[in-house]
Amino acid sequence: MNDKRKSLEYKEWRNRVKHRDGNACRKCGFEKNLEVHHIKPLKKFPQFALVLDNGLTLCGNCHSLLKGEEETKNLRGFLGNGSEIDRQLRAIEGSFFGYLDRKLKSENEVERNEAVSELLSHLKAYPNSLFQALPLLVYVVDSENWLDELYPKREVVRWLKKGSKKKKTTKTSSTTKTAERIKDRIHLVCPNRVCQQMLRIPEVANKLRITCPTCKTTFEHKLGQTSVTYATTENLVAIQAVSRYEWRLEQKRNQERQLKQQRIDQREKEKREQTTQEKQRRKEDRWSSIFAFFFVVGVPIALLGLANGC
Repeated sequence: MNDKRKSLEYKEWRNRVKHRDGNACRKCGFEKNLEVHHIKPLKKFPQFALVLDNGLTLCGNCHSLLKGEEETKNLRGFLGNGSEIDRQLRAIEGSFFGYLDRKLKSENEVERNEAVSELLSHLKAYPNSLFQALPLLVYVVDSENWLDELYPKREVVRWLKKGSKKKKTTKTSSTTKTAERIKDRIHLVCPNRVCQQMLRIPEVANKLRITCPTCKTTFEHKLGQTSVTYATTENLVAIQAVSRYEWRLEQKRNQERQLKQQRIDQREKEKREQTTQEKQRRKEDRWSSIFAFFFVVGVPIALLGLANGC
């Protein structure tokens, strides 16, 4: 890392960042004692060291406020609404998510776990990037590289549940329209928990009878009723991923219950067999005792009778 800081390319990168920011601190506007801050820390993400959008010009005082909080501080709130940090973050997030995608699909278990931790840390700092991170979250949930019951996957599911409820809005010149309704069609989610398919129907009637083409579930829908889930495409992806995860957990619980019941039934069967064998043994012992009694008592009496007859 020290060699990289002393390299000519690194010095050129610093000058380019300062020139882009007008040789002034992006937070307070001070023009002296300028330093360049890495949005993605240099030590942890050396591959982003010379990316222009990963640099941020700050004075020494403002830079000191970010010490130790490089990955947890929300730069949008830190720099204020007047900055152009949104464009930078979108650009660096695209490269960052591509980098995480490669690490998540690595054959090295340590790299995969590091990628999940980095993804969750990024979401904690920038929760508004949830929809951009959605493909990675869905991959983690559906992958067999992480156990369903352990922390990484449970935490990812928690974020997906947030994504299933998050509303995405698109602003127009006069009003703000939610993405739940697109043009003249309304988006619904199939009430079948296993299916969760998105249904697109014309918004022309107050009451509709709908049949899901995937699972053939039929249900009635009144426009505006709260029992039916409205969803965007992003919401649907999150809903389906969470549904698959919960379905797998339910299947595992059912299998565990079945195995537990089978063990109980097996123990009861062995106990019944043992009881039956014990009863059979006692019955045999009883008859053996009777035969022994007649043999011990009856034979001498018979011999005595024979002797008296003679």
